[in-house]
Amino acid sequence: MSVDETLEERDPLQGLSEDDIAALLMAEEEQLAALPPEVLDRLDQLREEAKKADDARRERVQALGQTVVSTYEQRKALRQQLETRWHEDIRRYNGQYDPEVLKALQNRKYGSRMYVPLTRRVVNIVEARLTDLLFPTEERNFAIDPTPVPQLVNAEALAAQLPPDAMVPMGPDGQEIPASAIVLGIREIREDAKAKAEAMQREVDDQLRQANYGAVARAAIHEAMVIGTGVLKGPVVLNRTKKVWHIDGATGRLEVMEDLSPTVEQVSTWDFFPDMSASSIRRSESEIERHYKTKAEMARLAQQPGFDKEAIRQVLQNPPKHSPDANRDQLREASGTQGVTDPRYLILEYHGPVDEEQLRDMGIDVPEDPLLCYEAVLFVAEDGTVLKAIINPMDTQERPYSVYCWEKDPGSIFGFGLSYEVKDMAEVSNSSFRAALDNLGLSVGPQIVVNSKVMRPLNGQWTIEPLKLWEMIKADADARQAFAFFQIDSRLSELLGVFDRSKQMIDDIAGPVMAMQGQEAPSYLDTARGASIAYQAANIWMRRAVRNWDDDVTSTLVQRFVDWNMQYSPKAEIKGDLLVMARGTSALLEAEGQSQKMAAFLQQASGVPMPFKRRINQLRAWARSMRLDAVDLLPDDAEVRQMAEKIDNAPPPVDPAVERVKIRQSEIADKERDRQFQAQMANANAQLRMAEIASREGLTREAAEAKYGIEMLKIDADLQDRREQREHDAQAQNAEIAVKMTAGSGL
Repeated sequence: MSVDETLEERDPLQGLSEDDIAALLMAEEEQLAALPPEVLDRLDQLREEAKKADDARRERVQALGQTVVSTYEQRKALRQQLETRWHEDIRRYNGQYDPEVLKALQNRKYGSRMYVPLTRRVVNIVEARLTDLLFPTEERNFAIDPTPVPQLVNAEALAAQLPPDAMVPMGPDGQEIPASAIVLGIREIREDAKAKAEAMQREVDDQLRQANYGAVARAAIHEAMVIGTGVLKGPVVLNRTKKVWHIDGATGRLEVMEDLSPTVEQVSTWDFFPDMSASSIRRSESEIERHYKTKAEMARLAQQPGFDKEAIRQVLQNPPKHSPDANRDQLREASGTQGVTDPRYLILEYHGPVDEEQLRDMGIDVPEDPLLCYEAVLFVAEDGTVLKAIINPMDTQERPYSVYCWEKDPGSIFGFGLSYEVKDMAEVSNSSFRAALDNLGLSVGPQIVVNSKVMRPLNGQWTIEPLKLWEMIKADADARQAFAFFQIDSRLSELLGVFDRSKQMIDDIAGPVMAMQGQEAPSYLDTARGASIAYQAANIWMRRAVRNWDDDVTSTLVQRFVDWNMQYSPKAEIKGDLLVMARGTSALLEAEGQSQKMAAFLQQASGVPMPFKRRINQLRAWARSMRLDAVDLLPDDAEVRQMAEKIDNAPPPVDPAVERVKIRQSEIADKERDRQFQAQMANANAQLRMAEIASREGLTREAAEAKYGIEMLKIDADLQDRREQREHDAQAQNAEIAVKMTAGSGL
């Protein structure tokens, strides 16, 4: 009976757990010396089986890497024609002829080879205008708001219609809650969602500022203007470090800390290989990004989390391949650096779907379900060695790429650039200007016909020179018949007219760029109305490009940053149900002429009561319209919240009209009290006179009143009439004041 059959009948390791067996397999020989021979034989068999299984797994992983390399080569071959067009666009932007045209011009013995770089001028003007609209003052061009919940809004509106003390049954147990408590609770939920949205907005804005998003975006826009497509990648977490200075008195201590905050990068379109059959990045099955790494950069990759150090060590054992790349060589030729060697390693970064079996081969445990599609990120060397394999770190399974096209192609992810749009007119302008220079050179002097049988130069040089001596061959010949002059007609004005017309057509094709310039601006810009119309037309034309950037870059990129923070950020105060809003088109308020409209708007809105924060937002918009940095001039969001709490909760200001009414009513009351006092004094005086009369005539007070009663009645009646008249006048005056206050005519 063989050893294998014996082991099958009775496994000497039976009863041991997997952890115990793994510990035995990793033990040293000295530790295993005391074990029985049958146990050692079984351990050797397990090692051999594990080695075979690992070799098979490595072969499958290598096959996956070879598949990525093969896909890259296929996509690279499929877009050769597209890259040829990109080379032409770049040469046109750089003011260089195509190699075939340049060779034909160089083979001519006479003629101009000048190139008029009108394409660069147009591209730079439109690019500057677009970046100025998108990033006028380096302020964020997006907003993050809480997601509106229709049920909450409707519930709040319905509860607000009920009396505050009305009881509403809520919950499954039918518990009744006052309507006022429902309104208050819903408002608290909405205020909490708003606070979280504002916190997330500040967090994403801070992350983009640290990533230098403005500069990265401008690089992508430039590539889109030249060859038609710009690519941004984010959020990307790099193993970066940041420096922090700790100040202790007059001394400082530098601390280098690991920085794992997400960032954004610009990916060269030349190194971006999406699914060539897709019409948009959202429909792309997978994307491959090409990296060229030096030996030092490859060694640093081993320090990055997730990379296989042994695989990188295996790749570094061989020198980097210098594979010829015609496209890269043409780019260097266009920049004047042809012949430069590039000893770097080619690394392919793959984003796309993989099978669950392939993930298990890479050591990633996933459930076996044919309905699940797994997104993975792979880093593969040029020979197919897999350096890193991870599941897509985003739970949303979103890939990190955003693609912007100047002019979209309905059948391709890659679009057309402004350099391509002016291609024909650029060729016409160059041809006409070269022809004008050639005609100028030919028409500057005549064509000379010489009869060599009559005259010859003494120095043997058949050229026109000053004070040159000629010898008559025939003595009786007429020297005037030895030379004939033929003038070539000048067509300079016609050829320059063609050039000017082609230049104008380039401006027409590229858009209303003349209204965006300075010294070449047309005369109608001298008037305010003409300038306003021109700038409005330019903004309408640019609005399409701004909207494309909002849809294809801002919305998708910021949404991925929000998703990353929702998944990985430890800050609970920024997490909520959020909605990303792109605000690139609102930056068009930055256009010239809007500051006057903003000033008029602020003047009209000054009398409308509104929260303090809205006032600050109006001032920020006004600052943008005047090309000022609102960040430096106005308080930030935290300061605005503190100031708003004091201002919005302060008692309402005193109305001067109401104060005038109160003062007038006080004056009337003072006069009424004075009249009552005068009436009391008059009555007291009458009583005093009656007492004097009684004393003078020796009568009692009652007898005096009886004798002079009629006079007293007259006095009392007169006093009563005066009191009633005063009361009537006061009531009429109060009514008049109330009517005037209601009608608004003033006092």
